Amino acid sequence: MRKTTFLLLSIFTFINLFAQAELPMDLPQMMGEISEPQPQGIVDENPVWLHVKVPLSADGATNSQRRADKARLQFQRRFYFKLSKNTSFTGDDVYESGPKRYSFYSPYEHLSVGKWYWKYGVADPDTPDSPVWNSQVYSFEITGNERLTPIPPRPEEVLNSAISRPNPVTVLFKEEFGKLLPTQKWPQLASFILTKVDQNFNKNTPMTYTVSDQDAINAGYVDENGNANAEELFFRKLINTRYGQKNRYLKELMSGYLLTGRTEIRDMIVQKANELIDFYNTGEFYIGSIGKTMTVRDNTWGGNNPKGDFLELITEALTEEEKKEFVEDAYPLTRTSPEVAEKAEHALYSQHLWQEIADVILTPMIYARYSAQAREEFYYAYELWLYRAPSLSRTDGGSQEGDGYLGVHDDYLSFIPWLLYKLTGHNYYKGHPWFQNIGKYLQYTNAFGTLPNSFCDGDSPATTMPYTMETMAYLDPDNYWSKYRFSQLPQQDFKKAAADLGKKRMGMGRLSMWNYFDESDLSNVKPPTTLAAAFRDIGEVAMNTDFINKEKNLHVTFHSSPYGSAQHTHPAQNAFNLSYGGQDMFWKVGFYNGGGPHNVLNYKNSRAHNTIMADSLVQGFHHSAYGWITRFATGNKISYALGDASNAYNGKHWLANGKPGNTDADGNHIFKPTPDPDTHISHTREFGFGDPGVTRFRRHLAMLRPNYVLIYDELEAENPITWQFNIHSRRFMKKLGDNWLMATNDYGSASVKLFCNSPTITTLDSEWLPSYRESNFIKPENNRQWLLKPWDDENKLPKPIPDHYHGTIGTSEKHSKMRFLTLIEMHPDETSTYLPTEPQSTTNGAGLTVIQAGEYTIKVQLDATEKSFLSVVNANGSAALLTGQDAKAFWVKGKQYRTQYRGATLLIEDGEIEIEEVDKYPDALIYGNKY
Repeated sequence: MRKTTFLLLSIFTFINLFAQAELPMDLPQMMGEISEPQPQGIVDENPVWLHVKVPLSADGATNSQRRADKARLQFQRRFYFKLSKNTSFTGDDVYESGPKRYSFYSPYEHLSVGKWYWKYGVADPDTPDSPVWNSQVYSFEITGNERLTPIPPRPEEVLNSAISRPNPVTVLFKEEFGKLLPTQKWPQLASFILTKVDQNFNKNTPMTYTVSDQDAINAGYVDENGNANAEELFFRKLINTRYGQKNRYLKELMSGYLLTGRTEIRDMIVQKANELIDFYNTGEFYIGSIGKTMTVRDNTWGGNNPKGDFLELITEALTEEEKKEFVEDAYPLTRTSPEVAEKAEHALYSQHLWQEIADVILTPMIYARYSAQAREEFYYAYELWLYRAPSLSRTDGGSQEGDGYLGVHDDYLSFIPWLLYKLTGHNYYKGHPWFQNIGKYLQYTNAFGTLPNSFCDGDSPATTMPYTMETMAYLDPDNYWSKYRFSQLPQQDFKKAAADLGKKRMGMGRLSMWNYFDESDLSNVKPPTTLAAAFRDIGEVAMNTDFINKEKNLHVTFHSSPYGSAQHTHPAQNAFNLSYGGQDMFWKVGFYNGGGPHNVLNYKNSRAHNTIMADSLVQGFHHSAYGWITRFATGNKISYALGDASNAYNGKHWLANGKPGNTDADGNHIFKPTPDPDTHISHTREFGFGDPGVTRFRRHLAMLRPNYVLIYDELEAENPITWQFNIHSRRFMKKLGDNWLMATNDYGSASVKLFCNSPTITTLDSEWLPSYRESNFIKPENNRQWLLKPWDDENKLPKPIPDHYHGTIGTSEKHSKMRFLTLIEMHPDETSTYLPTEPQSTTNGAGLTVIQAGEYTIKVQLDATEKSFLSVVNANGSAALLTGQDAKAFWVKGKQYRTQYRGATLLIEDGEIEIEEVDKYPDALIYGNKY
């Protein structure tokens, strides 16, 4: 795109001088790694964290110099901070950090109102007490309107509390040993636990296993001769899975010992742990089909070494020499390496680090009583938690990687706050607004716990975050959202609860928590009355019609994210999903484990989502290919959101841009190279990749309760191109006519009708094409490779692979400007044979298209040469919406309503202006404390 990037300061100056409804946005990216020292300007929390990023090497350093600098400097430099109300850094109001191995710092005190100045220095490892101070002084303002974050204990206090206690500490306290069976609270669980303890002890499971080609054959990975033909990844995951099963058995034995105190179980744990440790160090398998010997040690991950648990839980079984040996041998294998430092704190988001943050914190806590290195690394991990946790979004309770993966965070988001509360008495849930809002996020995006919001990886039923919601209900009982969500959770199956004792830290932690608190009172918790909410940090809006009856709830989620896309988050800017009865209707398509071409072209790809393709090209898959929710308004009858994805079509792909790898003769990146060059998938227009020159994509989405959803798209590009409106279903869809489709689920049908002023072509695809691995493979024609059948390398896809439905309504001619108005009508209880009445349109004297949708009259400007305009008024005038560039006034039941700014959004309910909305930037752009 040929656009001019301007400084954020210029944006706010422009806003202050010329107030307007629509704000400009031309930043190269909204969110990303920290690049400038922060905070600067205004902030919304007190105290703040000071944070800088100082490269290890100078610009222009050679690769060999960079490697040498990394080895010598990483986590070895010392950072110093000074904070004061004057630039001379003298007087009473001066805070100094002293030497720190990492580059972020909090004064651990609430700061007084006024302007604060700060600076930093860096000391070389050879002269750690002699910092070289940066010449620039930075500043931020404390106004008194910031949220006052409760002051947490310093890292030294937390660690002293832990190591001053006898082992164990992280799983349970010594005084809780043998006293946590819930015989009174949940006798069925207590009885089952005792039965499982006996079964595990009597099972006497061997700690070794085998992996061979036969495993691949058993899983169906065979060639025409009956020989194994699985890829190395299959065997690698199998080695890790089976090692994890052995380790889990060991953890179940440990849980049994902790709950019962039986010494014969302890003795078996000692034996089994030694067997598993030996197998970890010596186990190997020769896999003939790939001609490779694979070791257990090199193919296991995720904290599977049992020595840390052994050292803490059964300390009395070890001599001092054995403890020393465990520390020297196990800590380097299980600790979080220094590479994390000077990286995780700067990164926008590091998915695997945060999924494993409990290990990052607890491993050095366990070893800290034996190791100075572990103590230093605990300080880093704890302050990283205070500063950045949970890192999923800023304050809105949402998850930038979507709730398809939110469940992997449930254990640590409950256990770490609970353990730190036990150690210090400090309630970490009350220190961060994200925790105050996670229950709200779950309620609106997934009211009944049936579906993830699906702008991300993960297709199984959505997480309900049961441990986090329960822990918050106990630790923060005044928080309505977490308490309500907990009240809606079904009783966990007692067998699942018992299994979690060996799988999840909070499985045991919950038993401990029950001994600290009385039962949480849930008797008077009522469902929310507002049916829609916006989560602007992550860029999502959720709308519902019914929080009481799942079978009658029409549910829409809308996504336009400042984070862009990467990792688990898909390129899906200005995309929506629609469900009815708790079951998907118009939904993203594709399979998470689809592999190869499918993953790149029809899963982690905007083509698989309900959004716009421009010139048959998809959105960028990159942080710089972003969107944002510019407006949100909601009432009893109408809920409205406006998303801007004008910057989403930059042609960038995080796997292809700046990444080394295979390229074709023209230098284009090749995704997942295949044996036959004719089957390569490359980053070219042939496969839907590229920059179509989009300059405007503003999508208005409104829910008109009870049965309609309205979508109004404003589309512009530098040059004339074609425009495609994509809509999908994982269940069933059929074509009813031109620009008219219908989908069906078990609770009803929904029809979708698109209106525009130009000729269109409507297509519907529903059958996968044979992949190149199949004997009947035929190379698809250009731009049809996205229909190639998914691969099933991990043996996780349904069999047979079900068809998905891909609807497209696209312009047959090229246009530099285009408008679409799409009306979705819900037909409760109707089946796939139902034929709805086709919506019709007329044109009024003002040149507006008029459409009747039940009780709602819609007027819209579809002429793209005119300013955009949309109004909706219901039959009795009790609900109305006005929006678009030309929105300035309209009449409702004989009364005129006017906007303060031309182009603003008005929501009218019961004859009153309930809301007037103009564009608003995300908080991360407004406040200097970006994270």
